[in-house]
Order: sequence, then structure tokens, then C-alpha cells
Amino acid sequence: MMGDMTSWMIVFGLLGLVLLIALIAVGVYLGVRLARPRVENDSGRALLDRRLADGEIDVEDYYERDAVFRARRR
Repeated sequence: MMGDMTSWMIVFGLLGLVLLIALIAVGVYLGVRLARPRVENDSGRALLDRRLADGEIDVEDYYERDAVFRARRR
């Protein structure tokens, strides 16, 4: 009787350990995934807006490049 009980304790102990490792792995995966910056579909336009706001390009340059974005969407 004691041998049966010991074997079940080992089985459930290992099952619990596997479950704990799986939970830690899922937590790490979700943590890494949520920590990454999301890339927007319109990231080129956002970059263009940021460059204009930072003064890297002037308004004429902005409108020229914006026209290229509009032409590509057609």
C-alpha cells in the first residue's frame, strides 16, 4: 500500500513540476511579446510625421513624400 502511494506522489509531483514550467514559459513568452513595440500598418507615415515634427525635413519634403505614400495606396 505504501508503494502505491509513493508512486502516485511521484507522478503528481512530476505533473505539477511540468505544469509549473509550462506556466513560467507562457509568462515569459507573453512578457516578451507585450514588451516589444508594436509596428503600425502606417508606420512609414508615422515616421514621416515624426521627422517633420523633429525638423529633420521641411514641409515641401513632407508633402512630396506624402504624395508617394498616397500614390502607392491606389
